Amino acid sequence: ARWGVGAGAGFGSDRGEVYLVLGPPDDVVERTRRRATRPWVEWIYFDRDVRIVFVDEVGFGNYRVANLHTYQRARAALERRKRARLVARAERCPALAPAYE
Repeated sequence: ARWGVGAGAGFGSDRGEVYLVLGPPDDVVERTRRRATRPWVEWIYFDRDVRIVFVDEVGFGNYRVANLHTYQRARAALERRKRARLVARAERCPALAPAYE
């Protein structure tokens, strides 16, 4: 499990979910050892102009999304784009149209 914690599966972690939804990041910035702050990792998606920050609150490698609102907005925008593509396809193929009305 690449981002799993302990014996947990990576896809069940916050980083695993973001990876599955938004795909691999274009860039990763890691700050794992600082005295004044908790370890954090930032995933940057240039094409979406999105930065997702994960923070390890307790120090055991369980990085959680710190800016949940940003992630939720990025996920919603992706869903809207997917739906728009599906509706456009349904318009070209009348048999699909009832599924997207």
